[in-house]
Amino acid sequence: MLGVNVRAWRGFPKVDAAIFADTQAEPDSVYKWLDWLESAVSFPIIRVTHGNLTEQSLTPKLKVKNKNKLDEDEFYMRRLIPLFGLLPNGEKTAAIGRN
Repeated sequence: MLGVNVRAWRGFPKVDAAIFADTQAEPDSVYKWLDWLESAVSFPIIRVTHGNLTEQSLTPKLKVKNKNKLDEDEFYMRRLIPLFGLLPNGEKTAAIGRN
């Protein structure tokens, strides 16, 4: 119980604020709990975001290598989050698309 007992911990410094980095992809239960937590603590909880992390990570981007030769251009995915996959043989692989 972070809210009510934060100051009860011996030697714990006073909390000025908490920061919630919002991926905009959390389940509704997380936002409901955060709403409740904001009302239960005596310090502000600052919500910050840089857009929808899932959408930004899974949207293909075009990398223009040569403006005169379109066949040299390539699509890529921004790797903002750890990506993992399964190979056809069932082996796990990390960081899909990393060079």
